[in-house]
Amino acid sequence: MAGLALAFILGALASLAATWLVEYGARPALHIAPPSQWGVRRQYPQPDGGFVQAAFYHVLVSNHRRRCAPLGPRPAWSCHAELQVESDDGALRIPPIDGRWTAHPEPVAPAAVADGRSILLLDPGKILAGRTIDVHRHQSLELCVALKLDGEDEFYLFNNDSYRFPHWKNPAWRLPRGSYGLRVTVSYEIGVAVREFRLVNHGPGRDDLQLVPL
Repeated sequence: MAGLALAFILGALASLAATWLVEYGARPALHIAPPSQWGVRRQYPQPDGGFVQAAFYHVLVSNHRRRCAPLGPRPAWSCHAELQVESDDGALRIPPIDGRWTAHPEPVAPAAVADGRSILLLDPGKILAGRTIDVHRHQSLELCVALKLDGEDEFYLFNNDSYRFPHWKNPAWRLPRGSYGLRVTVSYEIGVAVREFRLVNHGPGRDDLQLVPL
């Protein structure tokens, strides 16, 4: 009888350990990293026939398999990102703002055509919908953090609310030349991923902004 009881206990413990191992391996584990290319260059036509030359700076969020885990991970549901910036001397600090996942469409919608051009209007529903996203296994999603326009000393934090302003330049998120600490926080169902970066703005060119991981 003692042998049967011991075998039962050992079997139950082994079953619990196997269940825990599978569950542990299935948990999402988010990682935040800089992309291989710091600034993604874009140009946008203007009504006067010219172009706005811009560079958008991103970090990458991915869902990795845990070490020694036999399976997983499952998707990280409803990931929400926040960006927080502070100057090196602490004199300038921008409270946390929502991040923009570039996998979501831009929060605008065509409304009319004037002189052969489509007029885009802000879509508030897309602004709200674009604040969360699901991150699946082996998937790297871009999170946009900053915008730099060619020929301007300053740069700007960037998210869906930036579309409310001409050339996406929210004056409350304006950052002059200098060095700034950037904290990226991504919250999901079972945890939080945090990564520190440094934003170094050293010139008027759209490529004169560096995003350096710490």
